[in-house]
Amino acid sequence: MSALRPSQARLLLPLIVLFGFWTRLSGFSSHQLWFDDAWVAVPAKVPLGEAIHMVNTTPLFSIFMRQWILWGSDATWWAQIPALVTGLIAIVAVYRLLKYFGSSETLSLLAALVIAASPIVIDYSTRLKQYNLDIIFACLIMWLAEKWRRTPSLRGALTLALVSVLSFFTSASSIVIVAPVLGVAVLLAWREKTRRLQVGALLAIAGGGFVFEWIVWLSHLSNGLYVGWRNRGYLLDTRNLRKLAYSLQTMGSQFFHWMLDLPTGHPRDPDHHVTILGLTISALVALFLVALVAGTLWRYLRRPLNMPEPLVIAALALTFSVALALVRRSPFGGGRTDEVIYPALLLLIAALFTQLQPRIQRVVPQATKVLIACSVAALLFVGLSNRAHYPSIELKAPVAQMEAVREATDGVVIDPWLSFTWAAANIPTFAVTREKSFFDWSQGFHVRGAPPYFFSDYYFHPSWYYPYLKDTITRLWYVAETGSPAWPATSPRDQIYVSRNLAALLKQGWYETGRSFSGDHVKIVELKFRSGGLPD
Repeated sequence: MSALRPSQARLLLPLIVLFGFWTRLSGFSSHQLWFDDAWVAVPAKVPLGEAIHMVNTTPLFSIFMRQWILWGSDATWWAQIPALVTGLIAIVAVYRLLKYFGSSETLSLLAALVIAASPIVIDYSTRLKQYNLDIIFACLIMWLAEKWRRTPSLRGALTLALVSVLSFFTSASSIVIVAPVLGVAVLLAWREKTRRLQVGALLAIAGGGFVFEWIVWLSHLSNGLYVGWRNRGYLLDTRNLRKLAYSLQTMGSQFFHWMLDLPTGHPRDPDHHVTILGLTISALVALFLVALVAGTLWRYLRRPLNMPEPLVIAALALTFSVALALVRRSPFGGGRTDEVIYPALLLLIAALFTQLQPRIQRVVPQATKVLIACSVAALLFVGLSNRAHYPSIELKAPVAQMEAVREATDGVVIDPWLSFTWAAANIPTFAVTREKSFFDWSQGFHVRGAPPYFFSDYYFHPSWYYPYLKDTITRLWYVAETGSPAWPATSPRDQIYVSRNLAALLKQGWYETGRSFSGDHVKIVELKFRSGGLPD
């Protein structure tokens, strides 16, 4: 494989970053946040003492985002800036990591292009999530660990420990990288007495930080998180044979689908179809991942007294990530939660290619150049085909139109899935509560309103107070989602999505008058009450 000159690399890396910037720029929005991002912005509406209990698995990131929004504005584009910046830094971080581990300039740049073109990384470069930071911390931790492995020092161990704790508090996903680092550190301490004080400090600080996070935040996580990931197939589901097959199919086939837009062989639908092609793709992915880690781990297991080679941490991280999904502790194959292991995966792929390249070259002299050229072309195509498109919601304009005609005796019912967007957009009147509700919502807090604004924190189920609305209100304004090209369309564009909440109101006797106000993916419909309800 012909080597690129440093001057060429200095030119190509900025071009890759620029390509990444261009694929992400289209995802910036001037409308309101959609619900999966809006709940991240809601802590900015409450005091800090309350906000620290609304952070889920990302305490440091969530508090930073709260402050970022308070420093700037409620505008969606402002809230998206940190994700864009970290998404671009992740491209450079992966390049630098592979270079440090000895990969060629070509493979390092190719790995950077993977991060620049990856659909899931592009997507979450415009979302209010920490997943691109997971890539950066993974690169930083593996770099610090390898640096300390080569040249042990107490300062190096302490730096590694502090960065590990920082990564924990930023995102609990970092455990899949930090745990293998601690495991290798113990092996090094067993082998070299001079490292034992350093390893003791590393274990005490990193372990203590994780225990603190567990006690304060992670031990209080809602069971809804587990249920959500299991029902989508990203945790091993052993409730019956069909669910087991579906979860194995999903974890395997969707891993590279989210990363590189490869086919899954099965439809993504609520019926959880299991197909022969989907299972085949999943099996091939499993074999490929085993091939990536087997050589590195086997070489070490054969001679456990030897110094662990550089890629042991990467191989353990990938293995640990899969193992956590198999024991139903952390999802695998879900895309965004896989980003943390992308650096380790790319390191292992680069090492495997470097190992096989001389043999391939002997058989087909031009094969390497063809493979590189095809890979670059494919990645550019994937990136261009998956430019960011934010599922924005235009809520303020139709609400203003509604308020202009709403009478004092009218009620306003906000569909549960719009409640977080309503609060993030700072539309009165709402309150945030952490009280338990009928539905075990994974975020651990809810948005509630005061009359005449009604929010249901039952989410998938109609609220208990719906039957009583007719006693004091004769006209309702129902605020709900509609289908749109930028959304997994549940109904045609500009047609209101009849959720269980709206369906319950219609069955109880409320009916649409035909009057409405619309915004992007939002529609507010006028409802009036008709005695007797509707037939079953």
